[in-house]
Amino acid sequence: MKIVHTRGSGLAVTGQAGKILLVMQPLAQVWFEPERARQVFGYWFGPSEEIPGVPLGRPTGAVLPELGTDLRAPELICLDLVPVDNYWLVLSEVGRYTYRHTTGLLYGEQFRFVPVREAVGTWPVVFRVEYAESIAPEMIAARYGADAAGHARKDARAVQLRLVRCE
Repeated sequence: MKIVHTRGSGLAVTGQAGKILLVMQPLAQVWFEPERARQVFGYWFGPSEEIPGVPLGRPTGAVLPELGTDLRAPELICLDLVPVDNYWLVLSEVGRYTYRHTTGLLYGEQFRFVPVREAVGTWPVVFRVEYAESIAPEMIAARYGADAAGHARKDARAVQLRLVRCE
């Protein structure tokens, strides 16, 4: 076995005949590069969690606003994007019990989403979050783009969130 550098700052472990056995990429490349056009990274905060004066750690979530909308709007409808095997995918109704914020919302808990500073130009911009009506797979492309539709389940409705800016 041999350890070699890959494109960027990653490492790969190779075996016999140079066959790659394992590739390791730094977290910045895995977590912080948006995979969907218009994807907005941010942090989920539960009902009893205080929002710190500066962001701490890597983002804990991401949303995808509808086409033609802007984060400066007082209210947004977004798809909930979740990390699955280091890819950001559209959350379906089937996965609502999988994530802390989506389970909490199901049980009526107050969750907030705070986009990363780079998305809105300041910290913190806080959005109160609630479920909006789920969307059928065949409607995703028209409202969010073909890329989003390509990363959503075809056999289940996608979760939409209503983000309301807190003043």
